[in-house]
Amino acid sequence: MGCETLSQYAQFVAVTREYANKYDNREEAMNAAIEYCIGHE
Repeated sequence: MGCETLSQYAQFVAVTREYANKYDNREEAMNAAIEYCIGHE
């Protein structure tokens, strides 16, 4: 795993945590985070 991959993973985790605070449902939060990250590559 290269540094770029690790950086991307860390960014994904941060976005996921942010969305987890916004959504009551964990699955919705995860899906929103995935959609955000796909759209902001």
